[in-house]
Amino acid sequence: MTPRVGKPPLFRALFPSRESDGRLQHALEQLPGAAFLVQLKSGLITAVNGRAAALTEWARDELLHLALAEVVAAPSAADALEHIHTLPAGHSRSLNAVPLRTRSGRAALVDLRLSALAETTANGEVHVLLQALPAEERLAQERELAQQAQAFSALESLLALLAEPNEAALAQAVDVIRTMTGADLAALYQVSAEQPGLRLLSSADGGSGHKGLPPLLGPSEAHYLKAPLKWSASQRPEGYLHQAARAAGWGTLLAHPIGDPPAIVGAICVAYLPGSLPSAGAQRQMAIGAQFVHQLTTLIGRQSGHDRSHDLAVRLSAQVSAINAQIEEGVLLLNRSGTLDEINSAAARMLGYRSEDVTGLPFQDVLMADDPFTDLVGKALELPEAVFSHECRLLRRSGEAFPAIVRAQPLPVGGCVVTVRDLSEVQANAVRQEHLDQLAYVGQATQSFAHEVRGPLNGIILGVQFLAMKVAADPSLQEAIGKIQAECTRLSGLMIDMLAWAKPVTPDMQVTELDGVLRRLLNRFSLKIEQRNVRLNYTVDPNCPPVLADARLLDQVFNNLIDNGLQAMPAGGHLSVTLTYTRRGPSDTMVEAKVADSGPGMTDDARRRVFDPYFTTKPDGTGLGLAICKRLVTIHRGAIGVESYAGTGTIFTVTLPGHTAPAKPTEST
Repeated sequence: MTPRVGKPPLFRALFPSRESDGRLQHALEQLPGAAFLVQLKSGLITAVNGRAAALTEWARDELLHLALAEVVAAPSAADALEHIHTLPAGHSRSLNAVPLRTRSGRAALVDLRLSALAETTANGEVHVLLQALPAEERLAQERELAQQAQAFSALESLLALLAEPNEAALAQAVDVIRTMTGADLAALYQVSAEQPGLRLLSSADGGSGHKGLPPLLGPSEAHYLKAPLKWSASQRPEGYLHQAARAAGWGTLLAHPIGDPPAIVGAICVAYLPGSLPSAGAQRQMAIGAQFVHQLTTLIGRQSGHDRSHDLAVRLSAQVSAINAQIEEGVLLLNRSGTLDEINSAAARMLGYRSEDVTGLPFQDVLMADDPFTDLVGKALELPEAVFSHECRLLRRSGEAFPAIVRAQPLPVGGCVVTVRDLSEVQANAVRQEHLDQLAYVGQATQSFAHEVRGPLNGIILGVQFLAMKVAADPSLQEAIGKIQAECTRLSGLMIDMLAWAKPVTPDMQVTELDGVLRRLLNRFSLKIEQRNVRLNYTVDPNCPPVLADARLLDQVFNNLIDNGLQAMPAGGHLSVTLTYTRRGPSDTMVEAKVADSGPGMTDDARRRVFDPYFTTKPDGTGLGLAICKRLVTIHRGAIGVESYAGTGTIFTVTLPGHTAPAKPTEST
């Protein structure tokens, strides 16, 4: 070691001569550690204090007859002896972990502080003062400092865990507290919501594999953990936790409550194996760790509540969206200032806007109607009791006007909700119903008229046949009679069609595969298709559902459509029959059957009137075939439409509701 040069020791200045031995001995006794006064050259011990005798287990007189080499445990301390004997006068040195031989033979490790007196005795002898302190005290201080440094590092790790509060972070915090306190085990107990007492939430043993603490503590143990406690194996156990710690072989147990009385929510416990003692600051570190765990568990609870609220909000939002998707009325939310906060999908379809296009706009720019409507919405925004319903005509984005009923209801938090019901379909249904009623009346009158006419007409036909047999074989007369018979036959067919159109129909509704109906019809028309040089293309979607229908009536409908298509192509062409399905709304499935020909097509006037009774473009047609088809499709709650392009062809589309089999009930176990 490098010698340190200093002033002469204080006691040497006080006692310049050996005649002051009494005063020197008194000074040695005042030193904090064991003290030896040694002659540098001879190594003889000339003075000791009581602590030196206690440390070496030698009597004072015995030590005064020994040399330093007999006290310092050579040869393991040979280096220390070399430093002592070579210490210059007036210098000092420090030596650590020097073994001293005790009377019992046991070696005692000490830290030595060497101070060589600056002045010599009369015979030139230099004395060295040796102050010995147990090395364990220094090592304990070093361990304490290392533990404090480790605790500060662990505290930084604890603070970092606050960034992501979750169950994994809580388990890491328990392990960090074990490291911070230098313990062999750390355990976190928490108040149990399912049963009284405390349950073990997390435990960390650093991989030691030693037996842990019990998983559950009863209500009586919770009473002991309301305040900091320290228990060691030398004490009598006072509760179940102490007994469990002793049974597991732990030497020391520390515990600290989590939370402030009376709201104690748990406890943090650390345990030490025998021979491993907690540091002086372990209790303070436990308090810091308990406070941190309390904060972390609070944050976890808040985060969990936030996550539950977020999940609930997402679920409610999805439910509201699903409900809005089923609502046929338009719903618009207005804030206090009268601007749009939100519109549902029905309102967006009804008005022709997208929700993101109108959010934040004044309602007058979206709900464009007459002035009384605008004034009524303004009152609903200002007066909490102003509820109104107003029938008016609104404008779509395209400029098209449509009839609607608008209702406004103020909201408790301000603003109002406006609902819009489109009356276009209602009015169209009313017009359609009026038309149906008129057709029903006309049908009844037609049926009565046909019955009245059929009798005289049959008589005329029989009379003409009788005359044809009686008159002479005059070609001119036979030709005239033939024309009369042809017209009578045509009138008879017309009466039959009139009765078929006007007669009430009661369908026999059965689950029917429309693919089978169409295949049978096309097979029936195969010879006629081949004779007319017509190319047939039949396409069917394999996933097309069945329909609930009267197969006999549908056969009549498609028989008429296919026959009309073939008649439109006398010189050949292309006949296409297609069967597909589409979705209408979230649950309804519609089956579509298209019959297309490559004939000359229709004029716009003919296309608009093609389903009217008695309208025909054929010289010998009655004009009731397509009218009967429309009536039969309507009976099946379906629709029939036509598209025609001059010089290209005509497409008839029949739409029928798809039939979905009800789900089979499952057996409950």
